[in-house]
Amino acid sequence: MRIWNPRAEWGSWGTRLLPVILVAGVVGCGADTAAEREPGPEPSRGPDLGPCPPEPGAQQDLLARQCAVAAAWEGSDEARRWAEEFHPLDPVIQLPEGGLRDDSDALAFENGSVRALTSLPDEAAEGSIRWEDGESGPVPLMSAADAFGEMDSGIADSSPGFHALEVTGVERGEMRLRTSRGPAQAPAWLFTLDGYDTPLRHAAVALPEPPAAPVGPVEDGEGGGGEGELRGLDALVPTGEDGRDVSVMWLKGSCDGRDLDVLETDASVVIAASVDAAPPDVVCTAEVRPVWQTVELERPLGERAPLDAYTGEVLQPAHPALE
Repeated sequence: MRIWNPRAEWGSWGTRLLPVILVAGVVGCGADTAAEREPGPEPSRGPDLGPCPPEPGAQQDLLARQCAVAAAWEGSDEARRWAEEFHPLDPVIQLPEGGLRDDSDALAFENGSVRALTSLPDEAAEGSIRWEDGESGPVPLMSAADAFGEMDSGIADSSPGFHALEVTGVERGEMRLRTSRGPAQAPAWLFTLDGYDTPLRHAAVALPEPPAAPVGPVEDGEGGGGEGELRGLDALVPTGEDGRDVSVMWLKGSCDGRDLDVLETDASVVIAASVDAAPPDVVCTAEVRPVWQTVELERPLGERAPLDAYTGEVLQPAHPALE
């Protein structure tokens, strides 16, 4: 059984807490530490749907839901917050250049097994964010100790024999992030890891709460049933540097697959995932695993909000352990 308990809350960094994932394999015996990249069908492309129909028919239930989510977002207080506040579209933790060196380090990071071999400043401070459009503004910062605590699950202390990433130094620095206000240089803590030439970066900005959904989630019985039923997504990573290729993560059962449809507006990108039901003669197991699927947008995501059609919520960046 894989252990994954990166902390009781990744939510303070705007990332959704995912359930513990049970997969085949034993820790330390070659268990895969990366999310499966599912080829599936050709990536969906942002459709040229024009204006949302005022009264969609039954065959347009999926589009009707996307339109409702997009309409609720436009002009909402949450959309205003999105445009004014600092909401990252990239993970706020960046691994050393080239990633982690082996599976044991990757598993340690995935499980929050980190150990500090140096003192960590615990004083909060003020800093500033610089956006690429030339604007800048002051922001409250979290301490290095708090940033370390975001990565530490406590397993290194409770299980001394468990392999841990060792922090040998820390200093103030910066990191580049794509945000709801465009690309920005944000204050960061740079953690030196034993055996690595470049640091692990952790954003030092105390983030606001993610915007709430301005529309309710799909109710039971909505979105169809069986084939084509609307389901939720779990996380997002803009994969292309130009912002047009966007990957979403979801938890896949042993049999189910999902089709993705995209509705693009000036203020949002609403992504709908519908289930492809398994054939009736196929025996499915309870196993689930994180998988990624990519959608190609008609134009870059930019500062538009990526919304899950099922929940109406802004999709949050995935933790780097699941990329």
